[in-house]
Amino acid sequence: MALVLKDRVKETCTGTSGDMALAGAVSGFVAFDADATFDSNTTYYTLEDADGTKWEVGIGTLSADSTTLTRTTILATQASFTDTTRQTFSGGTHTIFCGYPAGKSVHLDASGDLTVAGTLTTNSGIVRKVATKVDTNYTMTASDHIVLVDTTDANRTITLPAASADNEGQEYTIKKIDSGTGVVNIIPATVSGYGADDIDEYNTKYVLWVQHDSVTFVCGPGDATAADEQWWITSEKVAPHTCMMTMEGASGTFGDNTPHKVLFDASKHDMGASGSDANMLTTAGADARITIKRPGRYSITSQILFNNTLDAAEHFRIDIYINGAQTFGGSSYPSTTTDQYVYGAVDKTLELSVGDYIQIYFYHNDAADDAEIYNKAEDGSSRTIWDPFVAVNEVSK
Repeated sequence: MALVLKDRVKETCTGTSGDMALAGAVSGFVAFDADATFDSNTTYYTLEDADGTKWEVGIGTLSADSTTLTRTTILATQASFTDTTRQTFSGGTHTIFCGYPAGKSVHLDASGDLTVAGTLTTNSGIVRKVATKVDTNYTMTASDHIVLVDTTDANRTITLPAASADNEGQEYTIKKIDSGTGVVNIIPATVSGYGADDIDEYNTKYVLWVQHDSVTFVCGPGDATAADEQWWITSEKVAPHTCMMTMEGASGTFGDNTPHKVLFDASKHDMGASGSDANMLTTAGADARITIKRPGRYSITSQILFNNTLDAAEHFRIDIYINGAQTFGGSSYPSTTTDQYVYGAVDKTLELSVGDYIQIYFYHNDAADDAEIYNKAEDGSSRTIWDPFVAVNEVSK
């Protein structure tokens, strides 16, 4: 059963308090049974009493041959625009026609806005014409929907409108479209910590780091603690942050029974945008470290090969340091013969915060000899398979 509306459909009819028997088209109009369009379907109708004292607007159901209309739902009557009482009409010949009730109409209001109280269904999708491209700092407005940001190699700030009851359900999508070094900082109108107008309750900034990163926000009610409206993240498409450093130069020698920092000196890749503010990799060489720019869970992997100084029962260990403190000690790798090359690795997944930095240390107990890290410089070749590395990969936010 479908709701059917057609133009110029108007008939006479008879009936009092029940169904209406349709008696034929009024001159210049067509009847409901002109073809099978209305058969067994519903329609909006307006019914006028023969004596001119009563009228009724409602939803009617046509019989299988569209010769009878059942007054299924009353929407308004002469008594009130909101009266839903089925009227009792006189015994004469009335007029009934297919109409479009004001209460069911879909129209723009005085501000040009369209409000639909029920479910909106389309057969061909929805085309949003509102896409704004910006290359400067920008404050979003109620008329925005999608904002495409070209940073032009400078950090840009996109400010969301204030979250309020007036814009609950408002949705915004923001996307970084360039491959430049700038990042996109998205902030609420009021940056005040936990409370109203936050992003996902606690955050006062969301960052798009690399090209094609995007996020969608919707304004909605706060939780039981923060009752005011919030900006909630409903979807995001962001590239995982990942960084890898290697040590390609000569390592020098390292004494026993002391933790030694691995002086990684080359960046192999750094996905978290590029540029000084966006890099995960901040320093190579003497203060080699990888700094976290986005909170989440990260896999930390490192491997090192030592030259032939370790003898039987001597060993070395690789440790992960977070913020200058030993956080995870890898397995101890013993030598089984005299002057043996010993290879070791460490792999750990940790929950890290913005600003946390990662360094790799090692320890050995060869009292007779200083150890050296083996790599292509030590090997005297261009082969990189020996080079020690540390890789940090974001596995979840």
